[in-house]
Amino acid sequence: MTRGRTQDVQRSTHSVRVADWLARAHADPDAAHREWAERGVAMLPLGVRFDAVRIPFSVVRAALGTDNRDAIGRTLPQMLGGPVIQDGEKWTYPLVPTGGASAWSARAGNYRGRGRLAVPDTDQLGPPGMYWTVAMATPGRLCEPAAVASMIEAGVSALSGKEGR
Repeated sequence: MTRGRTQDVQRSTHSVRVADWLARAHADPDAAHREWAERGVAMLPLGVRFDAVRIPFSVVRAALGTDNRDAIGRTLPQMLGGPVIQDGEKWTYPLVPTGGASAWSARAGNYRGRGRLAVPDTDQLGPPGMYWTVAMATPGRLCEPAAVASMIEAGVSALSGKEGR
């Protein structure tokens, strides 16, 4: 019993560390924490600590060859190396390092380095609403942009192949 509680405390401490790192993207980190407490998401500016790539979820499913949410959640960490936010069945947002917009060339992914992104509370690991398909393992560890672009290209190719059948 003690071991389970210790793991819960560690997970909670980790979640707080990640939330604090994310919140510091906001001009007022306390406001981000209040938004998570009140609404479950905080509107965080892109281009400060991270950028995001908006990908149609259909492209992600095609790239991974599955609709199974658990399988997607197990595969994406190895494939992308960082945190991924899911917005229902429509959009997937891998978080990437800032400043890569000028080099972005993937066809089906919209690189977002400006504006704001609704970021779920770090404990929101499943539906409803926006959630972390891949939680941030370490504060500041983000997805590899080249891996994100490769996944997008694989998904686009898979979808194109299905259309031709």
